[in-house]
Amino acid sequence: MEFVKDGKVVGFDVDLAGKLGLRLDYRATDFGTLIDQVTAGKLTMAMSSMTDNAKRQKQVEFVDYLNVGSSIVVHKDAADVIGYRGLCGLRVGGQPDTFYVDVLNETAAACPAGRKLTPVLTKDPVGEMRAGKIDAYVNDYPLAAYDVNSDASLRISGEQIEAAPYGMAVAKQRHDIAKALQAALYELIDDGTYDKIVSSWKLPDGSLKTGALNGGA
Repeated sequence: MEFVKDGKVVGFDVDLAGKLGLRLDYRATDFGTLIDQVTAGKLTMAMSSMTDNAKRQKQVEFVDYLNVGSSIVVHKDAADVIGYRGLCGLRVGGQPDTFYVDVLNETAAACPAGRKLTPVLTKDPVGEMRAGKIDAYVNDYPLAAYDVNSDASLRISGEQIEAAPYGMAVAKQRHDIAKALQAALYELIDDGTYDKIVSSWKLPDGSLKTGALNGGA
């Protein structure tokens, strides 16, 4: 969604934000501090793969712009794996320090006897797949899509799991900014710019054109 390549900040969020018609001053910030910095007025808006949910809505207001869930990545020629329970019997990679640690452990505990799920925590799931050390891995849909579009030996199996909206977060007292972002987003949807950005980053399953304020649950 946003990363540094050849010294330049790039990604879906960067492309979309750059088309909103605003002067942008990007600031790299630890994810865990984003909401606090928005509410304190240190950041005008946070746009960093942040899921709009009821808990966060108590602190900030969201403008929803992408629908994102979890995806399962397998080898190109592997059998389909549908849903977390489909991972039973496999060696499955997950990023450490993410909610996928709990997902894999909880799924493993629910697997039937004889079909053990073996969690493998790794920061390089693609490398582990290439080395044959895991059979599949789970990650957010945009990251999974980027991986499979960069490596023809991989594919996403099944649809997104538990998809929810990503939102641009602004302080509750700055409802005017949220409305301005929403209006700009609608313009990009209406003139086809949004579709072009979705297509360029190969995220068709994430398209979300509601532009809702606080549309997450």
